[in-house]
Amino acid sequence: MKKVNIPAGFDKIDQLWDPHVAGDVNDSQVKIAKIHGEFDWHTHEKEDEAFFVMKGRFVMEMRDQSINMGEGDFLVIPRGVEHRPVAIDECWIMLVEPASTLNTGGHETEKTKHDLKRL
Repeated sequence: MKKVNIPAGFDKIDQLWDPHVAGDVNDSQVKIAKIHGEFDWHTHEKEDEAFFVMKGRFVMEMRDQSINMGEGDFLVIPRGVEHRPVAIDECWIMLVEPASTLNTGGHETEKTKHDLKRL
């Protein structure tokens, strides 16, 4: 067992859109990331994805709606829903998703991360 201080973990992240693993829970992982700007439109066909805003604000865009997210807000994107987070300013988020989840869903882009760093 290893204790992780989540807020201090953000100090170890020096790149945007670069999720770091805080811990493993069964077949899922808790990840943190700094985001800013627009991410790629993507879909996770087999995985739900949970977002918790630690600091800042972002908008979760989907093809049929947009949801404004602020500090303390929590949102689950169901599998199969195309989405992209957009942050006007830097935002800190926590994610909970299956360990096999690729951050860009079913396609690879320059933002795809395969080997995630651990806190």
